[in-house]
Amino acid sequence: MTINNTVECEAIWISGARATFQNYWGDVVEEYPQGVRSTLQRPDYPDLDKDMQFAFQVQQMKQQEEMQRQQMAMQQRQMLSQQLDELNRSIWEQNRMQQENFDRSLEYWRQQDQENYQNQMLYQMQNLNRNLNNLNHSLY
Repeated sequence: MTINNTVECEAIWISGARATFQNYWGDVVEEYPQGVRSTLQRPDYPDLDKDMQFAFQVQQMKQQEEMQRQQMAMQQRQMLSQQLDELNRSIWEQNRMQQENFDRSLEYWRQQDQENYQNQMLYQMQNLNRNLNNLNHSLY
């Protein structure tokens, strides 16, 4: 069984005006199980200007809060952007240093290869020279 009644609820304006929300919903509760909203019309009561001024102040406060929220969001985006820029610079610098180290290592190994090649050539030439000397001695 669905209960279609709610607890009575009263709205009270700054001026003192009062109105009671309806508390019987009928089939609306079954039609909208996620909930419904009810809007009250302000009753004919003195000091409407006080209520309007209060509503205006509430609206201004909401707008200020929204502006502050947007400013904070923008500041957070700016901070994140700066952090990303710093991270990118750091990564770029690390890559540059690694490239320099790689280039130095490569140059070192090239020099080593060249020295090894020269030593091998020298060794082969010395062997050839020795063999030629031995051959020469054997002929004389």
